[in-house]
Amino acid sequence: MKILLSSILMRGNKLEGLFVVLYWTCLAVFLGGIIGSLSAGFLFSLGKVNSIRESNPNLIFFLPIAGVFIVFLFEKYGQSLQKGTDLIITEFHSPNKKLPFRFVPFVWLGTLLTHLFGGSSGREGTAVQMGAATADQMYHLLTPKKPELRRLFLAIGVSAGFGSVFGTPLAGMVFAMELFSRGIAITRSLYPCLVSSITADLICRLYGVHHTNFPNLPSISLNPFSILQVAIVGMLFGVCAFSYTFVMDGFQKVFQPIKDQPYKKAFVLCILLLGLCLIIDGRMYLGLGISTIENSFNMGMGPFDFFWKLLFTAITLSAGLKGGEVTPLFFIGACLGNALFALFDLPLSLLAGLGMISVFIGASNTPLAGIVMGIELFGTGISIPLAISVIFAYLSSGEKGIYHSQTIDSPKHIFYSKSNQNEIKDPEQT
Repeated sequence: MKILLSSILMRGNKLEGLFVVLYWTCLAVFLGGIIGSLSAGFLFSLGKVNSIRESNPNLIFFLPIAGVFIVFLFEKYGQSLQKGTDLIITEFHSPNKKLPFRFVPFVWLGTLLTHLFGGSSGREGTAVQMGAATADQMYHLLTPKKPELRRLFLAIGVSAGFGSVFGTPLAGMVFAMELFSRGIAITRSLYPCLVSSITADLICRLYGVHHTNFPNLPSISLNPFSILQVAIVGMLFGVCAFSYTFVMDGFQKVFQPIKDQPYKKAFVLCILLLGLCLIIDGRMYLGLGISTIENSFNMGMGPFDFFWKLLFTAITLSAGLKGGEVTPLFFIGACLGNALFALFDLPLSLLAGLGMISVFIGASNTPLAGIVMGIELFGTGISIPLAISVIFAYLSSGEKGIYHSQTIDSPKHIFYSKSNQNEIKDPEQT
């Protein structure tokens, strides 16, 4: 030990490196603690409003009014926040303004109102945006103004938000890397992102937050036939992810004539969602749908449940309501995997788990995060089939994803040309 300490003290560069590690450790723990506390409060309140909605089904009739109010809130007081996670990605690459702290209460309140009155959305968008906004506030308060430092802070905030809201700290770290730059991981921020994500998750659990417990999925015998089946279902999950982004783009095009009338657009789409819910008795497609996701692992579901959830979520978010997209994508993928059980000689729970992760990564273009998340949620026994399904879903989901400002450092494969690659977009111009 003495020799080690002497060596560190005799070499200034190593001592400097030690202080750098200590600095980022303390900072990541500090930010992870704050963001973990925010995530815990958000998850508690989200669980409460979903319970209230389930106990009072008639609240759905007030969705059009709530939708208009949410859009009014952001149009009047938070117009710069409208692009959500895409705004964070753009600020990461082209710093322009500090992310306002009102990001936190606005997206929190907007998500709660969306779920209370029956919108179909998730939670990770809210947690990621709250985490990034909090980290950006600390960057402007504590450090010299250097773009590289700011990128580190934003990545720390995203990883802590994502890791704490799902209880998957390793996936939170990797998600932050892939979110900002698809194709090449931003490895220099791995350590602080890992520390902040683990801290935020631990803080969440200390508050008593209970994440969904999924079963360890069964391993399968790997042979050419089983590998081929997993590859095929992976491609089907990728096509489903592509369909989701296609439907989202379709709503934008259909409502382009009233783009400058956001209240009218919100009201019309909320009326459409309300009508669909009443016609098909679609209450199971409202909110997060966690119970349906859990059921898809051990019992038969409707063959079109994935489609209805896809449509309900696209309508909700196209109307301008708030929340994330990952949990609805989990629902869509798990139900699609459940439906495919009739066609493939693979275990039901395995298909549901592969679908849950693969549709998410196909839409978000974050394959490494998906693989890590699947292992954290379902155990290491499915590592190889999970990786196969995720990769084929990623390759077959198209170039466009749910994060339009995500940069592409390299195309998915040779069939995509440079001309198809996404570019950074100014959220004020889209």
